[in-house]
Formats: sequence, structure tokens, C-alpha cells
Amino acid sequence: MICALCLLLAKTPITRDFSVYHSRYAGRKMASGHRYDPDRLTVASNDWKLGTRLELRYGKYRVTVTVTDRMAKTWTGKRVDLSTAAWRKLGGGKPGILRGGRVEDKTK
Repeated sequence: MICALCLLLAKTPITRDFSVYHSRYAGRKMASGHRYDPDRLTVASNDWKLGTRLELRYGKYRVTVTVTDRMAKTWTGKRVDLSTAAWRKLGGGKPGILRGGRVEDKTK
């Protein structure tokens, strides 16, 4: 019973701010061992395991991404760093912060 409740809570959407990777990281190795490609739907996060599939929502926009990298420890529990492609799919324009986005774990 407790494990079922934990799984249910883990899949509940939570609020995070979204930021976008700086272009200078293109081609650099990520924590997953892959190179960062701004055109792929990926994110950096300290709150989910590498390889986790997340659905991000911001206003009327939504996108499914994969966690492929980590962030500075100071951002744990506060922010998810998006690839340029994911940022654009969520309606992001110039680099900055999209406040109050929703994140849901879609890993089965």
C-alpha cells in the first residue's frame, strides 16, 4: 500500500522554473555521456534520474523530454534546464526563465 502511494505521488505534476542551456554548451559531454545537441528534446535536472522521461507544461504548451544532464547543486528542487528545442516548444523566446512550469514524470 505504501509503495503504491509513493508511485502515485512521484507521478504527480510539480512546479519548477524552466531555463535554457547556453549555446556555448553545444557539443560538450553531458552527465549521460552523450554530447549536448540543442536540437534534441533534453533537459538537465538534479531531481530525476538520468534517462527519465518528463512531460513539461507551460501555459498552453507541452513537450516530452529526457533527462540527460545534471545542474549545479544550488538549483536542485528549483529549476530544470532545457535544450533550445525544448525551450522553443514551450514558447520560450529570448533566453531567460519561464516561471511556474509544471513537470510530470512519464517514465513507466
